[in-house]
Amino acid sequence: MKKCVLAGTGARGTTSYIVPMTKSYLEVVKLVGLYDKNHLRAQAAANMASYDVPVFNDWGKMLRETEPDIAIVTTVDA
Repeated sequence: MKKCVLAGTGARGTTSYIVPMTKSYLEVVKLVGLYDKNHLRAQAAANMASYDVPVFNDWGKMLRETEPDIAIVTTVDA
């Protein structure tokens, strides 16, 4: 199983990644951390998951603590 973190918890992050990963792909990937510059939005996104996903306000700390295999970035294109 791969460990994954995600940066950017807007509509793209939640509907395209967080919800499917935590509900449909449990046997292949585990979401181990969420980061967004808006901490309240990140917490709201974590509440959409089917299990507890830690929320971080520091990208580097999240990477150090979770040691992910995959990092997905879904921040604003601009």
